[in-house]
Amino acid sequence: MKNKYIPVGVKVISILYYIGVVGLVALAILSFIGTKAIGLIMPVPELLTSSILIVMGIIFLAFAVLSFFIGYGLWKSQKWARIVAIIFAIIGVIMYIISLVGQFTVSPLIMLIIDSAIAGYLLFAKEVKKAFA
Repeated sequence: MKNKYIPVGVKVISILYYIGVVGLVALAILSFIGTKAIGLIMPVPELLTSSILIVMGIIFLAFAVLSFFIGYGLWKSQKWARIVAIIFAIIGVIMYIISLVGQFTVSPLIMLIIDSAIAGYLLFAKEVKKAFA
C-alpha cells in the first residue's frame, strides 16, 4: 500500500475517536462496578439494576470497539471510516439540537459545534476528499 497524505484535521478527528474509546471503556467499567454501588445507594431491586447496568456496560464496550476501528480507519484513510464518522457526526448534530430545544445548556451546544465541524470538514474539505479518494 502506498503512503498517502492524511490531512492533520483527519488525524485530530482520529485522535478524538481514540479519546472516546478511553471514555467508553471507563463508562463500561463504571457500569460493571456500579451494579454493587447503586444497590448500596438506593433501594432498587438488585437483579433489575445489575441487569441494566451490565447491558449498558456491554453496549459501551461495543461502541468503544467501533470507535477504535473508526479512529484507526480514519488514520489509514479508509473510505468506510470517513462515511461512518460523517454519519455519527450528523446523528450527534441531530441529538444535540433536540437536546438544546428541550433545555438550553452549554455542553450540548459545544458538542453541536464540534460534531457540525467534524461533519462539515469530512464532507466538504478538498484535502479530505483527495485523501479518501
